[in-house]
Amino acid sequence: VRKDFREEVWLKLLGNLTFNPISALTGATVADITNYQQASDLCRDMMLEAEQVAKQLGCTLRVSVDRRLQRARDLVGDHKTSMLQDVEKGKPIEVDILNGVVEVASLTRSQIPAISAIAKCTNLLNHVLEKNTKSKL
Repeated sequence: VRKDFREEVWLKLLGNLTFNPISALTGATVADITNYQQASDLCRDMMLEAEQVAKQLGCTLRVSVDRRLQRARDLVGDHKTSMLQDVEKGKPIEVDILNGVVEVASLTRSQIPAISAIAKCTNLLNHVLEKNTKSKL
């Protein structure tokens, strides 16, 4: 059992914060994302931004961003994220975690341009999905 629960939450968040929205926006699996250099670079940028937010809150991650990406590449493979599965079903997606990181970054005055851009696109996608869901009722 790990002593620092916050660290474990932030490590989990690094994956959810990056792979979920990118897969939802593109239709890509985790393998697609980690094996395509531009997408992998975007994930890395987002993870580094999130790591800085965590550090502002006094949380140091025990696993490097590069190691986190490598583990996703090696262990997760062609997995479709839950957010992508929701998009494929036409269901609204969970954006609260992503928006929460944006909010915490604002409070800590952390610069998160990549996360912010992906959050804006993901929120637009969710808006469209919600609108389409309501129109079917």
